[in-house]
Amino acid sequence: MDFIPEHARLRMFPSLAAQASAIAARQPMPNDYTDSLLHARRVVPQLISQEHLKWLESWDFGLGYVPLDIFDLFHRLSIEMSRVLTVAANPDLQEWLREGNRAQLFKCLPAANDLFLRMIEFARTVVSESVTEDRLGSRVLAHGHSDDYAKQRIASAWRRSAQALLHAYREVVEGAAHS
Repeated sequence: MDFIPEHARLRMFPSLAAQASAIAARQPMPNDYTDSLLHARRVVPQLISQEHLKWLESWDFGLGYVPLDIFDLFHRLSIEMSRVLTVAANPDLQEWLREGNRAQLFKCLPAANDLFLRMIEFARTVVSESVTEDRLGSRVLAHGHSDDYAKQRIASAWRRSAQALLHAYREVVEGAAHS
């Protein structure tokens, strides 16, 4: 339809023009991406400490549990990030950005979209296969399976999800190359 002059298209297909305008308005511009990337590189390290990143990298998920005091940060952030992505998909929910760090997280989009998805995935992967227990005086999330196959499957899923989150963090925040 590029051969039809724009003024004629608008007159002949007004609803199509309105839809195209709405779609174009939702598409990030190159400067939007750059701005969101720079914002993510400032904000995300304030929310996820180096200690938490080291834990993601080194924790032995084969133990069958994660310490609640460390995992809680990932779980809380996953909820916030999920709500931010919901607002991005449904602009009518802008009031959701008033709570917590959501307004700051929203400014990290679109650049941090994959990071947000990996955070949500990691938290869901752990929470969906665990219960809260006390172990040696500490609260943990443990899967509680005695079957070796189930233990290996769950530990592997937790490990993969943690590594995907760590990779997404490094890509967005540290500028690490795709691998």
